[in-house]
Amino acid sequence: MKKIKNPIKYIVFGIVVFVLAMCAVVAVVPTQAKAFDFGQLIDPLCLFACDDDTNPIQQIVDPLCLFACDDESGHHSNPTTQVPNPTVSISANPLSVSYNGSSAIYWNSNNATSCTANGGANGWAGTKNTSGTFYTGSLTNSTTFNITCSNSTGSANGSVIINVENQVQNPTISISANPSSVSYNGSSTITWNSSNATLCNASGGTNGWAGTKNTSGTFYTGNLTTAVTYYITCSNNTGSANGSVMVFVGNQVQTCQDTSAINYGGSLPCHYYQQICQDTSAINYGGTLPCRYQNFDPAPTVSLRADDTSIDFEDSTQIRWDSDNATYCNASGGTNGWAGTKNTSGTFYTGSLTSDRTYKITCYNNNNNNSANDSITIRINDDNDNYNYNYNRPEVTTRSATNISAGNATLNGQVYGNGSSTRAWFEYGTNNNLTYSTSKTSYSSGSTNYNKSISGLISNTTYYFRAVAENSGGTVYGSIFYFNTENTFVNVVNNQPTVVISADSTNLAYNSATNIRWFTTNASSCFASGGSLGWAGVKNIGPGSFYTGQLTTSRTYTITCTNGVGTSTDSATVNVRGQVVTTPKISPPKPTPTSLVLITSSVDRNQPIVPTLDNTRPHPGDEINYTVTYQNIGTGAITGLTLRIDLPSEVNYLFSTPNNPVKSGNTLIFNLGTLKANGQGAVTAKVRVQNNVSAGINLNFLAVLSYIDPSNFPQSVNANVFAQVWSEPTVPDQSINTNENTSLGANVFGAGFLPTNLFGWLLLIILIFLLILIGKYLLNPEQSFSSRAITQDHPVGKKTSTTE
Repeated sequence: MKKIKNPIKYIVFGIVVFVLAMCAVVAVVPTQAKAFDFGQLIDPLCLFACDDDTNPIQQIVDPLCLFACDDESGHHSNPTTQVPNPTVSISANPLSVSYNGSSAIYWNSNNATSCTANGGANGWAGTKNTSGTFYTGSLTNSTTFNITCSNSTGSANGSVIINVENQVQNPTISISANPSSVSYNGSSTITWNSSNATLCNASGGTNGWAGTKNTSGTFYTGNLTTAVTYYITCSNNTGSANGSVMVFVGNQVQTCQDTSAINYGGSLPCHYYQQICQDTSAINYGGTLPCRYQNFDPAPTVSLRADDTSIDFEDSTQIRWDSDNATYCNASGGTNGWAGTKNTSGTFYTGSLTSDRTYKITCYNNNNNNSANDSITIRINDDNDNYNYNYNRPEVTTRSATNISAGNATLNGQVYGNGSSTRAWFEYGTNNNLTYSTSKTSYSSGSTNYNKSISGLISNTTYYFRAVAENSGGTVYGSIFYFNTENTFVNVVNNQPTVVISADSTNLAYNSATNIRWFTTNASSCFASGGSLGWAGVKNIGPGSFYTGQLTTSRTYTITCTNGVGTSTDSATVNVRGQVVTTPKISPPKPTPTSLVLITSSVDRNQPIVPTLDNTRPHPGDEINYTVTYQNIGTGAITGLTLRIDLPSEVNYLFSTPNNPVKSGNTLIFNLGTLKANGQGAVTAKVRVQNNVSAGINLNFLAVLSYIDPSNFPQSVNANVFAQVWSEPTVPDQSINTNENTSLGANVFGAGFLPTNLFGWLLLIILIFLLILIGKYLLNPEQSFSSRAITQDHPVGKKTSTTE
């Protein structure tokens, strides 16, 4: 085989073909692959062609040398790829929280190698990952969270401010009534005012008081007939305050209903114009009624006696009587038929008597309505051994009443002590029951006339009375007499106050309590003294009550009530028994209830998560089930259980189980009530990832569980879980994007070198074939690639042909 002339031309041709193949490969391989320095591939050619200006192939490969070499001298150096500047984004959810509330900080950076945080609170400052989440803890004022992320070329800063609302103070409430005491059917005005309250609710009261109220205002009570207490409670999200006021109502005043009275409709008693006697024949003509006349008929008299006033057992005697100016007589007492109508004079046989008997007789005059009475007692001697008689008993006789008027009278009698000191008095009343009595007065052992004046009688009323006496021998009773009070209107107005006080129990055990109660009439004010703590001071006019509290010593509760006329005082004593000391039985202390709440959370997609080498993340539009489970592994129940879930801003809430949360933006609050010891529960929220969420975004699901432990202290626990949004890899566009700055050295070697279509594979095969041919020629330079005929013209015109 003949030697090929100018083999360099073939080599250059192969190199050109190789370069064109490389350009084709660059065009069809994705630009996202790792970069490769094309200059390294043709560096030997550059050194060969560029360093020697006399080289015949310089002009052919010179464009490639210019492309691959750093300067016209032909010396090659690898270009350096510039690292992009870092970026960082930071956000908070939520951006505004209440006092002592919390939030979550989210940050994400690109092209950064390290991040450093400053500012913030609760451990924020310091080195941070290039992306992540930070739970702020409780915040009491607005706080700025800063972060700086950097690499070898520079740094980027980001910050977010979490606004904290002012601390809400506990509410207060004041309530009053003006006036606080009213008369029967009177009215008052209730005034209340609160601070730091958002809502008020009223109860009790009357005439529409109960119900929701403004945080301050007034209320007209309307007419009141009994004492009424008005209650109000005002609250905000930190607590509540209560207030109450009582309006006291006076007793109902009875009014005069007699239309002829001058005070008709006013307070009792009824008052009348003074009535006068119009009868000219009356001795009190022109004076106050009733009319009185000259008594032309003398008053009747009567005398009653016995033949023997002291007889033996079962003996008898004669009763005799005589009267003057009487028209008839009536007998009472005695025995054996004595009682009944009698002649104005006569005798009566007593029959056999076995005990003392008193015989009474009253004689009347129909003309002047006067009467007279007398009585006598027959004594029985003790002749029978079975009869015990005390001869020392006194003797008493009832006499007619005198000085009789509309409201007063004098009762008269005679007492004989029978040798012993004797006490005597009168019994009287509006019937024979004689329910009233006068005071008892002591008299000598002899005979004494005595009298008692009585007052406060009812006009135009019949009163009955008798004399009574007693000594060591026994008690004896006189005859019952009667009289009529005059028919005269007496205008008596008693405006003196009265007060009565009592205790529900006046004998208490040590450390016990009771209630003191009082009521008044005609009083305008009352003042208490003595008693126990809180009793002394101004008191209402009642009816009222006071709780004593626990008493350890006896106490006397005194109350004094007054008006413009006078004063009345009353008191009640509560006796307290001594303390009973016992040795208590010592029992082992009960264990203090405890609570320990565990909380876990998980994300469970309803679609399978497509696994890759380093990526397990949801797609935009996927639905996510976020589940929080909780358990009380303590020994006591917890109360006020509240679960707060902060959903990421990149998802939309669909529904939850339970399905009754309080929703505010992407925050869900579940009121779970009480969780008993060893109790557990779960809450699930379904959300959907928004369609426009970029790949690589971290989704942080935060849960905070708050409760009151058995020791009545507030507690909280929290947990969070992450998910990351991702998208499927996409096939790059087969057409060359002329707007992209494409590196010729990309994707030749390393990741992405193999072609992804038929055209790319064809170019790669041609490249490999050319490389084989070039290598074969270089190893065997004597071998010719081809032969051809050459015709030469010689100067003398002779042509010769040779084969190469």
